[in-house]
Amino acid sequence: MALTEALIPELCQKIRQKTSVQFGEHEIELMGPYRRISYLGSLKDHFTLSEQDLFDEAKLIECLKGAKIPIPPKRAGKPYFADLQNALFEETIEKGLIQPTFVTGYPKAISPLARSSKDNPEIT
Repeated sequence: MALTEALIPELCQKIRQKTSVQFGEHEIELMGPYRRISYLGSLKDHFTLSEQDLFDEAKLIECLKGAKIPIPPKRAGKPYFADLQNALFEETIEKGLIQPTFVTGYPKAISPLARSSKDNPEIT
């Protein structure tokens, strides 16, 4: 993460002579440090969920309905709770991320090819 925080603003400075870029109505500042959030932690905080609720399909569907987010269809070979979590994350948390942010702890079910965390093989 430190390497990314160093390289991106330096590259932007060399190309644009400043460390920010305009994206729509937003001025994105690329000079670090970047915000860091936990994927599951952000869902837990936003929807006031417990650790167990994060993996409870009925509770996740209740959150989706409450937020008026379409419920994704079940897909073979992938845990359904992961699709439900991802729908919640993409439609609520991710849409609010404007400035550079590192999102850590993605569930392995969502990013199966990413390197697993050394502390928890179920997340990246």
